[in-house]
Amino acid sequence: MLYYGWDVLEGNTKFFCNEAYVDAEAVLAHFANVGGMLGDMLASGVATLDRVHFSGPEAEIAKLKESPVTGIDSGLNAEYFTTTAPSLTGDAAIDGFIRYTVDK
Repeated sequence: MLYYGWDVLEGNTKFFCNEAYVDAEAVLAHFANVGGMLGDMLASGVATLDRVHFSGPEAEIAKLKESPVTGIDSGLNAEYFTTTAPSLTGDAAIDGFIRYTVDK
């Protein structure tokens, strides 16, 4: 992971988790590590997952789209964006965010 942070909006009910990784393999490794915990959190009803946004080079985005973990049929409501210039973190990095809505 190259960076990690949170943005909070709308009266502390919308949270954006911002992360960057060196490539698609690093993104997939991260999802393998947190997938169970994320699933438990969503199943508990304490939060809902609005969407997952991935942006990066075309070849890396293609790997994410093909994966059962992060792909089109994964249930993440994923959005994919291909970058045409180097990302904020480097030429091959994957930048993205996960948007959670937290029920108070």
